[in-house]
Amino acid sequence: MTADWLRGEPMNPRAQPIEPMATFPGVPFLHRNTGTIIVGPTGGGRSSLLETILYDAAFDGIRSAYLGSEISQAEFDTRAGSLVKLRGHNLDDETCEMLGSCVRYLDLRDTIAHAWSNPQQWIDGIVKNYELLAIDPISAVASALGMNFDNENAPFVNFYTTLIQPLVTAGLAVVLVDNVGHAEEAKARAKGASAKQDCPDLTFSCSLAPNGLVITAKKVRPKRAAFARDDKWLFTKDTQEIQSFGGATQSTSFRPTNIMHKISVAVETAPGMSARKIRESVGGNAKNVDLALALLVDESYIERRQNGQKYEHFSAEPFTDLPTVSTVSDRVQTVSETQSLNRVHRVSAPLGADTGHGQQGSAGNGQPCPAVTLVSATAIASQSLVALSSADETESTRETASTSAYGPAEVYA
Repeated sequence: MTADWLRGEPMNPRAQPIEPMATFPGVPFLHRNTGTIIVGPTGGGRSSLLETILYDAAFDGIRSAYLGSEISQAEFDTRAGSLVKLRGHNLDDETCEMLGSCVRYLDLRDTIAHAWSNPQQWIDGIVKNYELLAIDPISAVASALGMNFDNENAPFVNFYTTLIQPLVTAGLAVVLVDNVGHAEEAKARAKGASAKQDCPDLTFSCSLAPNGLVITAKKVRPKRAAFARDDKWLFTKDTQEIQSFGGATQSTSFRPTNIMHKISVAVETAPGMSARKIRESVGGNAKNVDLALALLVDESYIERRQNGQKYEHFSAEPFTDLPTVSTVSDRVQTVSETQSLNRVHRVSAPLGADTGHGQQGSAGNGQPCPAVTLVSATAIASQSLVALSSADETESTRETASTSAYGPAEVYA
């Protein structure tokens, strides 16, 4: 008889969603339920990056805490004032009250010392009060605990599993900052113990550029991450915004026209929607929705207006630039040119139009989709037009191979 502790849990492919996770507003590389380490050279702007993330998240009502050591509270507040000016926000009581209620500064050494002596109190308090936690830097944590994170793996593993992993499991996004190693081969990873690369879900390296800080994804553990290893972003020096590397307005072969149309209709129907409301209304891949909204604003289909401390979106011109029959036919003909026109092709009927996803093999009404046998590329063009031109799944598939920008960081407010 098998002991209970050896039985384990059955594999269940329906237990979790498979769509990419949503990112934080204005931060295309940060997810909930993840532990993240960002490394870079001293004085490169990592602390400014962290504060910008917390500042912008506050305008979406996200509660966060910054555990600082090298950056004092006075400097933290000074930088907040600079961000108010850069973002064009009003430095009034409403702004100060909102930021004060959403973003808190904690002294790192004192807080970590208390947390180590009472881990459960730390876990309960952080989970209750915050959604996003930033710790800057890791070296100050080691000093506060009297541990060696540079030459030994065990102390860092102990710290991470005791104070960080329970927060990640509870749904928080935890971001830690560290210095890079001194050796040439270590300039893209955290200084010291290899456990700093092993424990977190995401790791990023930063390098200096003339116009800001280049952020590169080095480790991406979650299958549902909205980005991939070696993806890059630029934290701009002058505007303190996060853009895809090379500029958020760079041209892209991927253009989510169906999602752009859905957003256009949603904003026409309910003028004044925030970016968050647009994401909720349109649904689907959050990365694609953000890109579609950025393109609509950039191309003047949607007007973005500031109302107090929030940004609202209004229709300037209906978006109707959807794929045409000739475009789809050309696409199919291109495929057929690389294959024999007389070859038999098998395609599935389109997924249910009610959600764009549905269950595997489902027509959206609970009935299986029959396989359709076609004998030519012409038949494919005529019978599969709707699936090729309107299914969001097609766009999601194309997106994964694309190197497109996320769109300007400013549209995520």
